[in-house]
Amino acid sequence: PDFLLYPNPSNGTFQVQLLNQAEFDDAILIDLSGRTVWSKEITGQSIFEVNADVKTGSYILQVKSKSTTQQQRVLIQK
Repeated sequence: PDFLLYPNPSNGTFQVQLLNQAEFDDAILIDLSGRTVWSKEITGQSIFEVNADVKTGSYILQVKSKSTTQQQRVLIQK
């Protein structure tokens, strides 16, 4: 993927570093049922923070551009 996230596992707050910032427009955290639990416009940012108030479990962070979507699994432990 063209981004790093840390720490993982996390308590719901974690940093995301884009390795190709110009390409991405939005970041979305979804639960395993496909429901969006957090989202942010990230155009022009190379590092941003996710601060999601969610329950313990597995989630997917999607980083999207007009032409592509990349994703990584995030484990939330509280």
